[in-house]
Amino acid sequence: MPQIAFYVASVSVGVGASGVMLAWDRNNRGPAGADDPNAFGDIGLFTWIGITTGEHLVKVKTKAPIQIPAENCPNMPDGFPDHDYVTRFEIKPGGTAFSAIADLSLEIFEDSTRVYGVAPVGQTLKWEVADGSFGSTAVSFQDRLTLQAWEDPLEGWAQLFNSDLSAREIWQELMTPNQPLIWI
Repeated sequence: MPQIAFYVASVSVGVGASGVMLAWDRNNRGPAGADDPNAFGDIGLFTWIGITTGEHLVKVKTKAPIQIPAENCPNMPDGFPDHDYVTRFEIKPGGTAFSAIADLSLEIFEDSTRVYGVAPVGQTLKWEVADGSFGSTAVSFQDRLTLQAWEDPLEGWAQLFNSDLSAREIWQELMTPNQPLIWI
């Protein structure tokens, strides 16, 4: 079954920035998949950084990879090389502001047609928040994800997350259950 893991950071006092690192694992390879040369094409680290407004501070990570439905799941969420997908991603507290369970909505579109979702339309997927995570507001975006070069440090605005580790190392940390991101 496919799985994902992610880290979300957002800070704003009036105007700020939000960012997501999404570890994609189409064929449930797990952390060892980072070292498997045959895994390329169905695993990857994707990022998105954007401007946000309002007042909030969010640092949230998945406690363990989240199993997502296999039906219609693309190899990669950007659709490369045959499609040009747009991702709609939203996390929000699941009940109380500091609950250990949160809600995820992740949908992939081609033009305006929904081609994949982790939950039925209008519903969310529940997931467990990692220790040390905090935030009491929803974070969402709808845009194209950027695939990061596997053996290189993060590129572009994603360097704000970390400029030393390779995308492969970050992907492996995100896909390892109960692994804290101590470098952020």
